[in-house]
Amino acid sequence: MLFTPVLNEAQKFVLNLFSKRQMHDLSFHNYAHTLQVVQATFEITLNLNIADEQQELILLTAWFHDTGYSITYLGHEEESQKLAAGFLREHGYPEAKMKVVLDDIRATKPSETPQNLLEEIIRDADLFHLSTTGYRSLLQKLRQEWQVYIHKMTSDDKWLQENLTFLLNHQYYTAYAQKNWEPGKKANIRQLQQEIAKLPGR
Repeated sequence: MLFTPVLNEAQKFVLNLFSKRQMHDLSFHNYAHTLQVVQATFEITLNLNIADEQQELILLTAWFHDTGYSITYLGHEEESQKLAAGFLREHGYPEAKMKVVLDDIRATKPSETPQNLLEEIIRDADLFHLSTTGYRSLLQKLRQEWQVYIHKMTSDDKWLQENLTFLLNHQYYTAYAQKNWEPGKKANIRQLQQEIAKLPGR
């Protein structure tokens, strides 16, 4: 893992933020998820031989990309940008570099299409969990979180169908993720298909 003074301070800032009371009900978008995204981001940058300066930018993005949940649930990306900007200005970070971080945070919005390699890296890292063996349990945590924060109540059938559709429509952008994470995602697609086939009435 790349360690620089600003990255070390960012980790402390984010850990403190996620320790606050209003973040405790986040069963999915919590500190563990952020840490997983940071680690996945580093894994990609290491294997794509990304220079240290660029690594720092995208790792800062990974640390801050979900911090906006401390302020709002819907539209959290904009609040994440504000928190990152405040932190980086406080630490005297160059404006040009800060703009890259803020653009990369914006790129985590599902409606956005990545415009460069760094944006592709954070998009892939943010959805690394789609490829993991723990995907199914994480999906349950996301369901619980949505029930609390956006009052989304769905049947098991509809919930599984929605997430199967998401997996089928999802694409990894970087060559590394396509090669190394896509197989795990396909295994999770098969698992959801099998679960759906076993539901009552099927």
